[in-house]
Amino acid sequence: MAILVVAGAIQGSVGFGANILAVPPLLMLDTRLVPGPVILALLGVNLLMLWRNRGATSFRPIATVLSGRVVGTVAGVTALGLLSPAGLAVVVAVTVLAIVAITATGLTAPRTRRNLVAAGIVSGFSASTAALGGPPIAVLYADADGPEIRGTLGALFFAGNVLSLVGLTLAGLLPGDQVRLGLALAPAGFLGFASSHWLAPILDRGHTRTAVLTLSALAAVSLLVRLGLA
Repeated sequence: MAILVVAGAIQGSVGFGANILAVPPLLMLDTRLVPGPVILALLGVNLLMLWRNRGATSFRPIATVLSGRVVGTVAGVTALGLLSPAGLAVVVAVTVLAIVAITATGLTAPRTRRNLVAAGIVSGFSASTAALGGPPIAVLYADADGPEIRGTLGALFFAGNVLSLVGLTLAGLLPGDQVRLGLALAPAGFLGFASSHWLAPILDRGHTRTAVLTLSALAAVSLLVRLGLA
């Protein structure tokens, strides 16, 4: 619950970062928490993020990204059915470290149709396998202002997460106990989002980016160390 409170606050303040921060420690606690329950727990946070920033939301690219996300979701769900818990842990850790490295460079890319589709594919795959669908899309919006980032990513994450949940359900990878886990964790995400109303003006000054990258890298390394010692 504490992890989800922090994740909801980060998501509501900077527009992304909830899953990249929450997934590694949650996976260390219980592999059943990833990907379905954490996606479900933060679903409402993304909807609230869209609603609060709806006036600055750019809706035109959403359909383009989602077309790529369909392909990535199918590929991710297929891979998820073939991975052992240990294999999933390695995929999550390596994915987090790769995303941290790319994001830390400050890399930006033009929001062309090709790039939006490519980001959607990568986002769908990483969301369905490790609940880490945000950063591939966030890189494309690194040069946008705070309200546009939060509103647009809120819309994309909500729609994309619904798609991932449908894919996991159809593949039989979201059993009832995982649904209950996700619903039980959802209030913590809402509590964190509520705090972002006051945190956003402070964190938009650039402090959160460094904290998220540092904590994410440490969590991924810890996951790999724990896996190696098991």
